[in-house]
Amino acid sequence: MQMDKLNENQCAFFLTKKKRYCRFKSTANGKYCPEHAGILGVDQGRERVPCPLNPKHYCYKDSVEKHLKKCQKQQKEMPPYFSKGINMDRDGVETGPEVKTPLKEFSTPELQNLIEKVEKLYDEHVKAIDEEILHHHCLDEELGNESFGIPAIRHRKQQASLVGQIQKLGLLQEGFCFVELGAGKGNLSHWIQQALPDKSDLGFVLVDYGHVRYKADNRHKWPDTGPKFERLRIDIADLNLGIVESVSTCHRPVVAVGKHLCGGATDLALRCVTNTLKLRESEEHSQQPEQKKMRTEDNPSQRASLAGVTIALCCHHRCSWDTYIGKEFMEKCGLTQRDFALLCKLSGWTAATWTGWKTKEEMNREISGVSLGVSPNRDIDGVDPNRDISGVIPKCTDSKEDQGETSSTAKIITDKNRQTSQLDGKSTEDKEITGSNDLEEHQGQEQSFSRTDLHLSPTQREEIGRKCKRLIDYGRVLYLRNCGLQSQLKTYIEEKLTPENVVIVANIAS
Repeated sequence: MQMDKLNENQCAFFLTKKKRYCRFKSTANGKYCPEHAGILGVDQGRERVPCPLNPKHYCYKDSVEKHLKKCQKQQKEMPPYFSKGINMDRDGVETGPEVKTPLKEFSTPELQNLIEKVEKLYDEHVKAIDEEILHHHCLDEELGNESFGIPAIRHRKQQASLVGQIQKLGLLQEGFCFVELGAGKGNLSHWIQQALPDKSDLGFVLVDYGHVRYKADNRHKWPDTGPKFERLRIDIADLNLGIVESVSTCHRPVVAVGKHLCGGATDLALRCVTNTLKLRESEEHSQQPEQKKMRTEDNPSQRASLAGVTIALCCHHRCSWDTYIGKEFMEKCGLTQRDFALLCKLSGWTAATWTGWKTKEEMNREISGVSLGVSPNRDIDGVDPNRDISGVIPKCTDSKEDQGETSSTAKIITDKNRQTSQLDGKSTEDKEITGSNDLEEHQGQEQSFSRTDLHLSPTQREEIGRKCKRLIDYGRVLYLRNCGLQSQLKTYIEEKLTPENVVIVANIAS
């Protein structure tokens, strides 16, 4: 294939997806246009910052006001549920400047010291999590499609297990409003609806900041296709979910779902549903911490209640201290903001050495007695949600993580994260289905830096990365428990299908 030719005075930034160079002019004394120079951190003498209205493009810091007058986003009136930064950090823990030190610049003693802490804290707090790979019959036909390869099967098996997790919590039934945060195409909501095809007393709200093509919403426009999907284009950081009209007026308890919420977007989502919704009435609600009650009950307009959470976790290396909801846990463990930044960097070691199934034949050989992952003793469809679902015998394991469908929802927290999301607009699901490698999606150059001075084998690095992920997730679990929810981590899919295979679930104590 012939490479695009770089012309004189043309920006030298190569757009991989479009297979050509940027067509804007480069600056007078540089090789990049102002937009890409700012994103790459090239000194231009004038600082460029994300547009306050739309962080997908940049403007000069000293002319923000001028830019806002002509920015097209200014023409749109903000909806009532927009509340700038409502779901950002409010936990009172001091937050310093972002730690941008590359992994290779951390000293060997500092790395060794943190790894020792990780090993100790993991054994003390996390130890092992349950493996519970579930299934739902609504995806039987999809999983039986012989034309699908591993990328397509990967997502459908994950969706089947997530629907199963929702049902096991007793939440897959009429009378709930399902809010998919970081929805992307909205496929998870689609399959939840397909699991309840004859039910009409349901609500579906899909939240995503970015524009997505081929949305599942389009399959639910007609009277005979179930409840209509409502889509909110808003950053989760600014979403007051409790006063979204369709949520607050329907009086249906909210079930928050997601697959996969990338990095800090998970923290924003969990803070969103606990900040702006009250807990569904139960005995546990009466024991809810006083400070959490005040956030929801002092505003009579916030009538919506939270019933449960099922969110597949993803991309821990893109978490940030200012959005992280488990800072209290980290501080109790003696970990600082700098330690947390290093923890996130080390978490990338898990995906750096991951290898998964390449063919369906290989997958079927290793999953003995299972055709495309549909196992009778794991299918929980038709089980009374109020009865104990013991068809799955959980085995204790520390799973390897889930790789997956990255949403553009959070305006991605840090400048580095913004670069990744804005220069490459496809969701991870899009890329996987078109054949991209899982490994490429969940590691950056920094995450794959092996640090030979530590004398660690690939297996040891992978294990350390996994433990870092679980410590980050455990802080999230404790946050939800402190909000009055029952919460835990589960392995919901085989790690050979994705290294990001852990889900955080929560519901109200009965």
